[in-house]
Amino acid sequence: MAKRIVTVHTDHLTGSKYFLLVVASLTFLLIFGLGEVLASSMHRASNSTRDVETMTNASTARTLIERELNAITTLQNGLAGYLAVRHAQLQEKEVDEVLGVLKKSAPHLRNIGIAESYRMRYMYPMAGNEQALGMDYRNEPDQWPVIQQIVATGMPAIVGPIDLVQGGRGLIYRAPLTVNDRYWGLMSAVIDSDSLFKVVSEAARTDDFNYALRSKSVMGLESKPIVGDQTLFDHAGSVILTVDVPGGTWQLAVERRKADTTFVERAMRLFSIILGLLISGTLYLLLRHRGELARLVRYDALTGLPNRRFLEERHAVVNARFKRGNTFPCALLFVDLDNFKEVNDHHGHRSGDSVLQTIANRMRRITRADDIVVRWGGDEFVALVEGIKPEDMDAFVNRLHDIIEDPLQLGEHTVQVGASVGIATYPPDGATLEELLKTADAQMYDDKASRKNDSAHA
Repeated sequence: MAKRIVTVHTDHLTGSKYFLLVVASLTFLLIFGLGEVLASSMHRASNSTRDVETMTNASTARTLIERELNAITTLQNGLAGYLAVRHAQLQEKEVDEVLGVLKKSAPHLRNIGIAESYRMRYMYPMAGNEQALGMDYRNEPDQWPVIQQIVATGMPAIVGPIDLVQGGRGLIYRAPLTVNDRYWGLMSAVIDSDSLFKVVSEAARTDDFNYALRSKSVMGLESKPIVGDQTLFDHAGSVILTVDVPGGTWQLAVERRKADTTFVERAMRLFSIILGLLISGTLYLLLRHRGELARLVRYDALTGLPNRRFLEERHAVVNARFKRGNTFPCALLFVDLDNFKEVNDHHGHRSGDSVLQTIANRMRRITRADDIVVRWGGDEFVALVEGIKPEDMDAFVNRLHDIIEDPLQLGEHTVQVGASVGIATYPPDGATLEELLKTADAQMYDDKASRKNDSAHA
């Protein structure tokens, strides 16, 4: 048996509501996706710019910190010059005046103290720092190890934050003082870290960035937090730089505060949504309209059945299969309704239309999915039935008569129509659609005449 080829027509999908919704949705997603890609590209470019700005800002902050600390370290040179001249004739009032002048040159200092040997002898300003006067570093276990290193190396160092004898915590710049190349004493300057980092952060645009600072390696001491949120050192987006300070190094962490989506990015996303809705909505309406037009071209508006054009296309498919050698029985049935004119005359054209719709649905129910029922015009129908055996044709026609002649209810009235059927087989009765229709039409009229004669003799 030859393999049967079934051609599935998909034109009806164009008018399918679900198909159109899928197409419109995919179009919207495509446009929205493109908008997201553009917005993401802009976001990445913005992030790259912010990364560069963060690095630049971190470098600026480091430079400012080192500059401010260098201003403090010059105090050692000033005191060294003073002691070289006056170490044998130090007077408390004179020392107080000198320390006052030095403090003014370094605005971030809270106070300056001078220890002769290891005992604190001079303090400026005195107010609030009285407890530190007379302190012997050798009796301060938390500070003595670092002081020993400073004296041994002859190098200054910034240590802390540490607990101050006079109260509170602070950073301390300590520097050894020498006279005639011999250790004479120790200068200690308490740094106001809040004042120092306020200047740094203002100059480095702190509104856009978060900062944190910690000591990393100062005189072998363990790392200590100095200022800021120390978790910044663990953030992947932080820039971490080393700051050189007397006696060791600090670490500076700078992170740009999370920026809100820029106006351009938000506008791009909003534009892609609006554009996607407009285009997908327009496409939906156009495809729907196209589907309706295509359906009107190939389907009957009243019954929803295929029309003559559809029948011509289907016959072309059958003919092509036959030419390829796929031969199997095919029958064309021409059906003309009997007594339909009386329905229109007695019950009106609206009732006649209802009868045609009901008959169309009945004929559609008794045919298979790959068969077609066509409204040929008026009260005429054509059925193209494939794969039917000649011995089954009579049973099919009888069933067709039964479903058509079954009474119909029109409101309070019951009506009944009959059917005259003509049959043509392909290819014996013709190769072209015109030949098949001509044969079936002639047989239909013969059947109609025969039925009238039978009715007259009944």
